[in-house]
Amino acid sequence: YCKMIANYLTNATNDSVDIERDQICAESLLLGGLWMAQHNVDAAESILSSYFEKAAKLAMHIHQKAPSNSSVHRASMASFKLGEFAANLFNSVDARVSSEAWKRRIIVAKERKLELQAVTAQLTKLQKKSRASNEAATTDARIIHATLSREVEMDDRELKSVEKSIQRYLHLAVESYCSALKLCPTTMTANVAKHVFQLISLWFKNSQRRETKDIVNELLKSNLSQIPSYRFVPLTYQLFSRIDEMQEDDRNGFGFQTTLREIVLKICSEHPYHGIVQLLALSNGKRVGGGVNGRHANAYLENVGTTKVDAVNNIFQELRKHAPAYIPALIDSYQTLMNSYMNLAEYDSSSIAQKKITKRLPFKQYKLDLDSCLSGGRGRGKRSTTTTSMPAIITKPPPIRPDAQYGNGTEDPIGTERVVSFEPTFDLTLTGLHRPKIVKCIGSKGSRFKQLVKGEDDLRQDAIMQQVFGTVNDLLRHEGSSGNEFIKKSLGNSLSTVTTRQLKLITYGITPLSPASGVLEWVDNTMCFGDFLTDRGKKVGAHSKYFPGEWGVNEVREFYRNAGDAHNATRESKLKAFEKICENFSPGNHHICLFSLLSLNLTSSLQTSCFESLSILFLGIFQVIHGGMAHRQNFIYQVMCCQLNRRPHIRNW
Repeated sequence: YCKMIANYLTNATNDSVDIERDQICAESLLLGGLWMAQHNVDAAESILSSYFEKAAKLAMHIHQKAPSNSSVHRASMASFKLGEFAANLFNSVDARVSSEAWKRRIIVAKERKLELQAVTAQLTKLQKKSRASNEAATTDARIIHATLSREVEMDDRELKSVEKSIQRYLHLAVESYCSALKLCPTTMTANVAKHVFQLISLWFKNSQRRETKDIVNELLKSNLSQIPSYRFVPLTYQLFSRIDEMQEDDRNGFGFQTTLREIVLKICSEHPYHGIVQLLALSNGKRVGGGVNGRHANAYLENVGTTKVDAVNNIFQELRKHAPAYIPALIDSYQTLMNSYMNLAEYDSSSIAQKKITKRLPFKQYKLDLDSCLSGGRGRGKRSTTTTSMPAIITKPPPIRPDAQYGNGTEDPIGTERVVSFEPTFDLTLTGLHRPKIVKCIGSKGSRFKQLVKGEDDLRQDAIMQQVFGTVNDLLRHEGSSGNEFIKKSLGNSLSTVTTRQLKLITYGITPLSPASGVLEWVDNTMCFGDFLTDRGKKVGAHSKYFPGEWGVNEVREFYRNAGDAHNATRESKLKAFEKICENFSPGNHHICLFSLLSLNLTSSLQTSCFESLSILFLGIFQVIHGGMAHRQNFIYQVMCCQLNRRPHIRNW
């Protein structure tokens, strides 16, 4: 039926001047393509050409003929769906080409060609001899030659077809995504970020491959100026991390690095509060203090080249020349601030910790300048709030604005404040391998932002984790929304309604400053799972409180260690030891929402929201990144007691 409808609609729209009927036709073709792809009732190539391509072409034609809000949404969605379907086909064919079975297929095809060449040479020799004495051998050789020729021809045809399909699907996917992003309005409710991720993934995957690099690099380069830069801002870590020296392909202006630098310059010029910090962090690639994650500084630097840092410095030179007038001063402010942060992070506080002094340590006493770095030095007073080009709070960048209006360096960006100064003292944490420092940043509106400054620790992976959790939130928020109300209503129950539950993870700011230092947003009103569950000093933990008389944590650890260290320990004996522990050590996490509550009426709703958050956290770790679970001290929870509009959330530290 879908085929009949598609043919009828295609014929009906020829020379049509009825916009309303064309709109119905475009949506019907798109819906038919989605349904057929979902139920896999026809060949993928047929669905692509008969439905998605026609729907995208017709929707674009309608928008060009009669532009409107509905037409731009329709054209964008049709192009997104076309790009998504073509990308899936490309990935499918590419996976086939990359498989071991295909590699063996190539080897067999090459061997068959060599065999054909040998048979051809043998047949030529036989034909030169007397026909009467070699007639039977010649006939057999001709038969073998004909058979091998057909097989070689089929092999060549298949290889060329697959190569052509890869290039066609890739070109169609990238071109469709670019067309959709150029049109897509900011009011579109669909998860546009998902399509941006797919586009960038296709670009990264194919930018260095000999047979596909020209396709993706040229398409991105030619469409980049018309795609709004805010679409790329969520991927700054992934984009900026690939900055490197120019390659041979960049000489013609369409190489990967040339296109990448154009994106980076556009992001830093139009969204400076989101791009400059990451770019400066890359420029600090050689600053590793005493080491990174236990590796000595010299050992780390031996494996890190200088080309990336040099390339970033070249980009900064371009920014200072061509960016808006306030950008150079903003770069200098951020650079000064980040240098002071790094000086604090790298400061060896072991002598202070030995004296058991951890509170209200003056910056001046330890020759640190974080509290005065933006005021030009101590004794000159606090920096005026009217001074231009102040950096934003480094752990609280402003929300991404499609219009790229962030105050031009003279006003606070909407959604955050700028740095005025810091409180003149800092604290040391009570625990931690390198005793991170706690500071309080004073914003331009008087707010105070508590921050954790860490050294000799690579926070780049932590920052990526928060980005992953933010992406999970986006997927949950947009799940069940196709971006097209007609399609959404038509598909009905086949679309998930998970958005009605408003599931989400609460994230916090992490800003790497270099490979060995960074700043984290301090999380208030929280407690580690380990602190909640176990006894600490005079504090009674959940296990002792709710299960008096059972084994303690130390007893459990010692029992299992002894069972594992025994000379005759086996898998079965360790399992029995674990079962013995379970009999004497009951889980206490489920009591977390009863902890410090003033009213039991809140228990049900708080438990629901708490464990929803926990389940989404596990989803982000196991399903999205397939990572392992950390120990109990790596998870903290936040409880806002007796506030129905504020729920406890699980956070990953």
